[in-house]
Amino acid sequence: MKTLHTEETREVGRGRTRDHAMKGLTLHANGLKFSAMEMGKGPELVFCLHGFPDHARSFREQMPALARAGYRVIAPTLRGYEPSSQPHDGDYHLVRLAEDLLGWMTHLGERKVHLIGHDWGAVIGYIATAMAPERFHSFSALAVPHLHNPLDAYRRTPVQLRNSWYTFFFLLRKVSDYAVRWDDFQLIEKLWRDWSPDWRWPEEEMIALKRTFRQPGVLAAALGYYRAI
Repeated sequence: MKTLHTEETREVGRGRTRDHAMKGLTLHANGLKFSAMEMGKGPELVFCLHGFPDHARSFREQMPALARAGYRVIAPTLRGYEPSSQPHDGDYHLVRLAEDLLGWMTHLGERKVHLIGHDWGAVIGYIATAMAPERFHSFSALAVPHLHNPLDAYRRTPVQLRNSWYTFFFLLRKVSDYAVRWDDFQLIEKLWRDWSPDWRWPEEEMIALKRTFRQPGVLAAALGYYRAI
């Protein structure tokens, strides 16, 4: 998201103290370039990983609280959610996504970090902390519990199978791509309403989110996460 470094960064950071102002950051890993949002100057770093349908800005309300608590906070844009981080081979396997996180840590010279992951960010966190547990002070998973056997979980809790309809729908290539784009991404708004029925999101945030998904290749990348599993 090129605007993270300009208009949107200044907008999100407006009204913060200078030490807690939001700023843009570029991360590198696995030959790809990732934009990120950064706040705070604490000695320990917290990575905040977003999910679908979200982007780095989704942590805009949590980052100031973490910065005030004394942490340096980075919310990166995940692989594929901008043209510069889309791999030529279209590889969105969970191991590759976890390797991106470990690569960002190496790029920043961070031996050990805290991790917060929401939705896909939580799933990436489970993989990354299993691959390199010594690299993490803590891991907080939001919205997605650890499932040793997802199919068994669906059997034991049939309502979750119904609630997860979109994960199977996204496997229908072309059909689901068209459906998500239809009527200015109304499916994204439907998912937000279904998951948070009492929340009235700021209009400008939905505009910013749709701007993310209008970028070349982003929708295919986001749905590629589901197809890779």
